[in-house]
Amino acid sequence: MFGTFEGKPVEAYTLTNRNGLKAKVMSHGARLIELQAPDRDGRLADVVLGFDDVASYAKSPLAMGGTCGRMVNRIRNARFTLDGKDYQLAANWHGHQLHGGAKGFEQRLWRAEPGANQREVTFSYVSADGEEGYPGELKARVTYLLDEDDSLTISMETGTNKPTVANLSHHSYWNLAGHDEGTIEDHYIMVEADSHTPVDQDLLPTGKIEPVAGTLFDLTSPRLFRDCFAELALDGQPDGFDGNWCLRQADGSLRPCAQVWHEGTGRKIEVSTTEPGLQIYTAGTFPERLKGKDGAIYGKFSGVALEPQLYPDAPNIPHFPSARLEPGELREQVMRIEFSTI
Repeated sequence: MFGTFEGKPVEAYTLTNRNGLKAKVMSHGARLIELQAPDRDGRLADVVLGFDDVASYAKSPLAMGGTCGRMVNRIRNARFTLDGKDYQLAANWHGHQLHGGAKGFEQRLWRAEPGANQREVTFSYVSADGEEGYPGELKARVTYLLDEDDSLTISMETGTNKPTVANLSHHSYWNLAGHDEGTIEDHYIMVEADSHTPVDQDLLPTGKIEPVAGTLFDLTSPRLFRDCFAELALDGQPDGFDGNWCLRQADGSLRPCAQVWHEGTGRKIEVSTTEPGLQIYTAGTFPERLKGKDGAIYGKFSGVALEPQLYPDAPNIPHFPSARLEPGELREQVMRIEFSTI
């Protein structure tokens, strides 16, 4: 028992493997709330940001560790058209929709089904027709599997009873020095993407797809976040990264898409995905002195969210990968995080 939400119990489950890796997930938001990973000397530290209680997760707009849906990311003007019909969604971000609306999937209570071993839990949620403005009943399932090869696989499935749109993503913030060790400025990142989707002043895609070569968004070779942030600030972008990279070889197969590592501790994650896009958000607009778990204080650049998904605002941009979901179709979106040391 982790607490209660709207008068109902919230369950937490701890997944462990034989190497000492430990993940803790809970039914509020089908959420990852702790990940203990060893450094190069075998010392464990929790490397995901979070809070101490359900109430703090429930009142936070930051989607800490949650499963975001029915549509992750931003929808322009909180509306889209499907089969000639206009749908007005809940507008919860500057007149647009962000992460599924005023009460998206990461703010819902999911039903938990623990696996036969202590390494797997499946969460399920049924989103009613019309919830947050979306058409069709949507059935969603999210499975967390901590494997013996020191990987955490997050498998998300969606199905519907009438045409709709769906695009789920996982939203943990990673700090490989430890969630309470300050900023990610001393982390390195590399991304398997040769192009990105530029955004306007509201961080919504313009509809263009442009090469990253020769720009501040070129992460095809290792870059130190501190250098990235300094260059972005000089360019009038003081809040770091918050955008979508178009991944290479986006054929629906599970393939590596990004690496982040911290030389001080040696911790490294390699992310693989089935998805065509990767949203990278470096917590540049975090509130100052945000109270986190275990007495930690978070602030600007305290973590990096790596969110594999379809491109943002896909229902309104026809040449982007489609978010449309048909009855009888099962969409599976997989994210795999492999933990190692350098």
